[in-house]
Amino acid sequence: MRLTRTIRGNQIVVNVPPSLAPLGDDLLTKLAELDAKGPGLREGSTIAFGWAKLTLKDDVDELVVVEPDYSGDALHDTFGDVGDTLRVIANQLRVCKRVGATPQDTWYASRVLFKRGALDERCVYLERRSPRHEDDSGWYIGPAEGPAEQRRVVTADDLDSMYVYELHKRRRELLDAMALPVGYLAVFSDSAIVHVLDPQNEDVWPGYEDVGDAPNQSRGE
Repeated sequence: MRLTRTIRGNQIVVNVPPSLAPLGDDLLTKLAELDAKGPGLREGSTIAFGWAKLTLKDDVDELVVVEPDYSGDALHDTFGDVGDTLRVIANQLRVCKRVGATPQDTWYASRVLFKRGALDERCVYLERRSPRHEDDSGWYIGPAEGPAEQRRVVTADDLDSMYVYELHKRRRELLDAMALPVGYLAVFSDSAIVHVLDPQNEDVWPGYEDVGDAPNQSRGE
């Protein structure tokens, strides 16, 4: 779906799936606000929208909003629409609304820490802690199944990291939980969220099913 708006003489174009048109309109509104504050929008202008940086590219007599290339080098290359960016934002807003949390964006170029091999596990948990350095997202991913001792004991040699955007290609559904604020923990079974724990260690995910002791296993690691 092609959305357009004329902003100070520039035809701005956003290409989105029809179901994400409201978010596309929000994006155009934010672009108009930024243009009004100055400097004016032009080829190469960028905007932080949700979890990612969007860029304006010149296309004949239009400026088209494009997103990072999540399947390639998202730090330097772009893709011709914003569907993946807005889809992640929509899912993140849905999760936060469902648990009554105020969204806290996780920047696509930050890094997420994980226990080596965890991303290949069927059940994983994500816990958001306070970032320790500038490019730290604060997120940690670990296995949510298996012997408790093996899950709790983690050494430096067990750890690895990747950019947040790399999860889009590797395990996209995990991004759905990554606007939860610091102190929250989410448990996934395959692609579905089954538990969300708030900072008081209360399960706030409606209609959850029992998956054993997985939700509590990360506290105190």
